[in-house]
Amino acid sequence: MQHVIKEELGLCPVNSFLAEHRLIERVIPVIEGEVRCIQAEHHLHFPVLDDLLEFLRSYVQDYHQQREEIILFELLSKKQLATDHRTKLQEFIDSHTYERQLFENLLAAKKAYDEGAPDVLEELCKGFQALIEFYPLHLHNEDRYFWLFGKTYLSHFDNMAILRKFYQAEISSVYTLDIIPRIALYI
Repeated sequence: MQHVIKEELGLCPVNSFLAEHRLIERVIPVIEGEVRCIQAEHHLHFPVLDDLLEFLRSYVQDYHQQREEIILFELLSKKQLATDHRTKLQEFIDSHTYERQLFENLLAAKKAYDEGAPDVLEELCKGFQALIEFYPLHLHNEDRYFWLFGKTYLSHFDNMAILRKFYQAEISSVYTLDIIPRIALYI
């Protein structure tokens, strides 16, 4: 009974991830708008672009994904998962690796542009477009499939341990999360 009450009060770790996913979804239209501007005007809007890249680095990569990977994926990988669930877990780990590569490509294109190579605008647009296509499906799959089976393997004590680690991660990420108020200006 206590476990059910805690979930209803929002003290289930899954709720934290779902809220983070909703924020990422709200940034996708901003990325789409930036791509349209780059394509139409053939130059970058630095404050917007810099804030988007900072959001992707600090919030999505360093905060959100690390919490998923280091806390949740690691815990689930130690559980006796059904074969199809273990396969799905590996797919999510692989998708995070793919996403990191997309982001690294964006950073490399931005650096090349900063160093005077304006011909990388198309590469930047392609990189952002890849993220625009990636995020909705990835977030949907995590929301609908991963969390549904993942939480069935977590005990009440697992959930409390995860929440404790989340709290510790948030304390150490206070300065990393200062991008959220800036990105909120665009959404």
